[in-house]
Amino acid sequence: LGERGLAEEAFQSALKEYPRKKDFHSNIHTDLGGSLKKRGLLVVAKQEYELALRFDPENKEAMEKLASLK
Repeated sequence: LGERGLAEEAFQSALKEYPRKKDFHSNIHTDLGGSLKKRGLLVVAKQEYELALRFDPENKEAMEKLASLK
C-alpha cells in the first residue's frame, strides 16, 4: 500500500469510528482529499473536498483546495 495508502486507510477507519462528529469528518475528508491529490487522483480528491464542505460549509482549507482543482 505504501505510506499514503496506509494514511488513507487510517482516515477511512477514523471516519467509521467517529460517525457523529461533523467538524472531525470535515477535517478528515479534507486531509484524505490532500492525500488523493498527491497521488494524482484529482477526481476523487475533488469529491473528498466536496464532502468536507457538506459537513462544514465554512471549512476554508477545503474551499481553497477545491478551488485549486478547478
